[in-house]
Amino acid sequence: MLLFLLQLNSKGDVYLKDEKHQYIEETKNFSSKNFSFADHQVLNTMVYFIDCYLESQKCDDLYFGFYATCETSKENKTKRTNSLNITLPNDKIIDLLINKKMNSINLLDAIIKFTLDEYQLQYEKNKALEKSYFNEIKKWDDNDWIVFLKKINWCFKAENVHQIEKTVFKQIKKSQLYFKYRLKGKEKDILTRFYYELEKKQLEKNILQRFINYDKVENIFLKAKDNSEIINIKPLKVLVLSEFNFNIKDKIKLEKKVDKIIDKLKPKENIGYPRKVGQLSDTFKSV
Repeated sequence: MLLFLLQLNSKGDVYLKDEKHQYIEETKNFSSKNFSFADHQVLNTMVYFIDCYLESQKCDDLYFGFYATCETSKENKTKRTNSLNITLPNDKIIDLLINKKMNSINLLDAIIKFTLDEYQLQYEKNKALEKSYFNEIKKWDDNDWIVFLKKINWCFKAENVHQIEKTVFKQIKKSQLYFKYRLKGKEKDILTRFYYELEKKQLEKNILQRFINYDKVENIFLKAKDNSEIINIKPLKVLVLSEFNFNIKDKIKLEKKVDKIIDKLKPKENIGYPRKVGQLSDTFKSV
């Protein structure tokens, strides 16, 4: 089954909310390189997290996550560090943040200079600096930065999609239901059914209803046993679109990118699963 997914998120790659907490996560699935704090992918996320934090009026119950499949790396001396007069800590900045060692020598100074510079560059590029939180952020003292940084959970060397799939595959084969219904050889069928059920449940407004309970799990195993409602596994193109507010130029840009990818895939069948995932900001950034 070939799934072509296009999903634009207004609040991170993962957004969870209940009555007490909110959680925004950015996911970086990279295998070709490791990340230092000075890398664009990290600094870009820092800018985004700060905007979310200030838009929430520094909500105490808002937390963030940076999830990456790669490892951390040490920052290097560059033209940027020289121009910003940054003295790098002896250890990797991200490792220090993971271990909450906020008092490490040169840590805060480096983070502040890197982040403010990135923030300014991004908003100047979009000619929106005056409308941003830049002037407010410049007034933050060390304690303000520490409070914000402690809200971020840094997760590196995490499992990628293929590793997670292998883990689920192993758990299926260890399940009591697997042995109870004698499902040897049906592992891929069960896994496909899990994907299908989870995809359908993402339409639920209540986050708790997007998960699969035990009854549904047993039902999936039973269907695999009886070969009922067999899922068609011929190549499919699933285009996940959402209701967004974006201008006509951005819409044209999006459509061109989608068409270009579709031409390369050339799937046999089109299936559209509409899904509401939020409102896009005024500035369409990337797909």
